[in-house]
Amino acid sequence: MPIQPTHGLNQAYQKVSQIDNTTPQNKLVDNQTKRAEKFSLETSSSGKNQQAPGQEKMLTKEQQRVETQANLIQHLFGDGAPKNANALKILFQETIDKINEVLAPDLGPDAISAEKLAEQGGIDYWSPENTANRIVQGTVGFFEAYKTANPKLEGEALLDKFLSVIGGGIEDGFKDATNILTGFGVYEGSIKENAEKTFELVQQGLQAFREQQMQAMGLSEPQPVQTAESD
Repeated sequence: MPIQPTHGLNQAYQKVSQIDNTTPQNKLVDNQTKRAEKFSLETSSSGKNQQAPGQEKMLTKEQQRVETQANLIQHLFGDGAPKNANALKILFQETIDKINEVLAPDLGPDAISAEKLAEQGGIDYWSPENTANRIVQGTVGFFEAYKTANPKLEGEALLDKFLSVIGGGIEDGFKDATNILTGFGVYEGSIKENAEKTFELVQQGLQAFREQQMQAMGLSEPQPVQTAESD
């Protein structure tokens, strides 16, 4: 299994916790970020393994890192853990982080906040469909703000520029997330299938948004509805 840097593991763990803690019911449980820090401290601060009294064994830095990785991966993706949901949370948060980066020059830092995303509701349930919907709806909602920040652009040129900017952020976010999951050794099976399906659904959502905006601007005709008789 590839070794993921410990700081990268903690960051991924904290991304899952950040989303979990936006829902009221999850504010009633212990903060998972503190548990992630505890995992790291237990293996890196003392550098000791729990042995019989008087026979503690020092761990090398590499052993500490491997042990920390094993603890975090077990908590996120071990038996009984909601591994598919946790993978989608990492995918979602990495994507939102990258979208915020590319929108920052026009809309300022962290335009898409955890609070705004939580307002969409249903954030305690994760599937490719609603994860893709959160990404699309949480992003295209800033089109009007982007338009205001770019008064020299209009019409199709404005729309395509906006979609190009956020599209690049989405692609980078998905790439970062799949790299993290690959580093965890879990990017396979249903986790990989869910990630690929989520990306496909996001692209479909962005295309639908483009078609809606083009029609609203009078630049395209509504697509005819296909029926069995027209085939």
